[in-house]
Amino acid sequence: MTAVEHYADRVAAFSRMRDRWAGTGSTDRWAGGLAEQAASDPRRPLDPNLAALVGYLQPDDVVLDVGGGAGRISLPLALHCREVIVVDPSPSMRTQFEDAANAARIANAHLVEAAWPTDIDLAADVVLTTQVTYFVREIGPFVHALEAAARRRVIIGLWSVPPPMQGADVYALIFGSPVESPPDHRELLAVLWELGILPDVRVLPMPMQQNYAWLPEPTREQMVARALRVVQWHGVVELAKAEQQLQDHFDDLFVHDATGYRPHWPNTVRELLITWEPRHQNEPSVSTFW
Repeated sequence: MTAVEHYADRVAAFSRMRDRWAGTGSTDRWAGGLAEQAASDPRRPLDPNLAALVGYLQPDDVVLDVGGGAGRISLPLALHCREVIVVDPSPSMRTQFEDAANAARIANAHLVEAAWPTDIDLAADVVLTTQVTYFVREIGPFVHALEAAARRRVIIGLWSVPPPMQGADVYALIFGSPVESPPDHRELLAVLWELGILPDVRVLPMPMQQNYAWLPEPTREQMVARALRVVQWHGVVELAKAEQQLQDHFDDLFVHDATGYRPHWPNTVRELLITWEPRHQNEPSVSTFW
């Protein structure tokens, strides 16, 4: 089995599991609470990890953010470059993106509602995708399209532990089976090597402080309430049964620290940037969407 085939198998297993959880719900997996939680203040101070991304940019750059959703990353970047274009298929994410951009008065960022790869002719100096590759079954065409659109650099950002695996014990309890892990950075690197790409790998300085879906809560009751909301974002549950399961297993599922209660996950989850210069010859001018 090739690295690309193995990657596709992992994504397919994860997708089948999510389909079992969701039943016949919305076709937009990011509808409701997930999209709302994905938004963040675009003008917040740069943390060390976001500053590392900014370090790849030049003031006159056009940045293409694939799967950029609510603009959690792309809108802060728009303050440091000429233009940001986000490509994302989710209507719910588009609403959050536009609300955040308008509230922050950021006029040089735009969202194209489309899946990637897209038939729309887009090109940019830097092509970025963060926290997306876990869910991409056709990873070869996805990566090739990133590289084809990039003038100067491709950047893929992901966490050392995929976010769906943070809180996995909660999902396993409520949905009744172990959680299938999507592919992580190790599988992605194997794919890139198989495609003839030898990227740089940069481990960013700041460990994960919080998973935006699993924000810490000050009390047990509030943590149970959050857990019920989160599992409903992912699937259909019997609320009374789920609440009782969470109460019965609370001490096994959650830890308490200075931030409050949160699910168990590894103590150190690090963000990685996998990045390379595109192999095609640079063109003399920059094409933008607008």
